[in-house]
Amino acid sequence: MPRWSVLIGLLALVTAQAAPPADCSKSMLVHSSFVIYSSKAKFPDPSEVVTLDFFHEFNPAGAVTLCGFSFKPDRKAEVLTITAPRLANFSALFREGRQDTKRLVLENTYTDMSMGGPGSKSNAVLDLNTYTLTYRPPSYSSVPFTVGVKIDGGAIQPLYYDGKASTIKVPRNARTVDIYAKVDPEIITQWDRVSIDLGKAVIRFYREASFPTR
Repeated sequence: MPRWSVLIGLLALVTAQAAPPADCSKSMLVHSSFVIYSSKAKFPDPSEVVTLDFFHEFNPAGAVTLCGFSFKPDRKAEVLTITAPRLANFSALFREGRQDTKRLVLENTYTDMSMGGPGSKSNAVLDLNTYTLTYRPPSYSSVPFTVGVKIDGGAIQPLYYDGKASTIKVPRNARTVDIYAKVDPEIITQWDRVSIDLGKAVIRFYREASFPTR
């Protein structure tokens, strides 16, 4: 995903309860707690770049619908639920660059608060063509972390452990995929868990979650 820092000076923060209508001819950028999109131009006002930060500035009364996607935050639990018309539609949101490769690229960051500065970025990648789950670790990171996966509530499997990434084959008849991150207490992550309901086309980002023991 592009660096959010490049966009900071361009973002129009939305503090009202209603989100401006989106220009669906342009791509949206979605993260674990916010969405960035271009609003529809309405004479005499031009289109603007809008960010909806669901856990800070923007507090909607209910779910927000943009271009067929529903965004429903639980501010107390810090869980963002995103629903799509079909699972395949998510590849237009969670992607790298401008091209839709039919993969869900789920970015996470690992920030050592004692060091300051931005955290290391990595991606869990679900390929919707092959139903394989892979992991792209940071090119360099001194932060130790582990990533595990549960399929249909089964045993936890290593996706990234001891500096090594694995490939996991997801059965075509699987219903749910849950991805967990395990870090030391002083490490801050964007999410500790991502839950993907494959049949209902729902993705939930959990800011905090316990890593399964089995």
